[in-house]
Amino acid sequence: MDKKMEEINIVKDTAVLTTIPEKALKKIIDKMVYAIAEAVVEARLTNESVIELNIGLGTLFIKLEDDSIQYKFVPGEKLEESVKNSFINQQNLLEDVLDASLVNKLTNIYKDLF
Repeated sequence: MDKKMEEINIVKDTAVLTTIPEKALKKIIDKMVYAIAEAVVEARLTNESVIELNIGLGTLFIKLEDDSIQYKFVPGEKLEESVKNSFINQQNLLEDVLDASLVNKLTNIYKDLF
């Protein structure tokens, strides 16, 4: 049986990392959902059965058939490489970025003192 980890709230984590309020990020996500819904309406009007959407992290494919909707997500190159590095090399990119940020801040403080 596969072991499943607890759900991680990426929006909340992104809010903390970027200092963009979670409420603002959720508003952006709402607008993205509206754009995706608009694409579905357009596809229905033009009798297209497959919609291809670049959603920033990769490509979301939505297949419309009769009364069913199927989704497929293909990660973008950056996401795919990051996941592979994390899985294969146990590289924690978030930790790397935070470490580099801390070093830069400490370096700047040191420079300001002297």
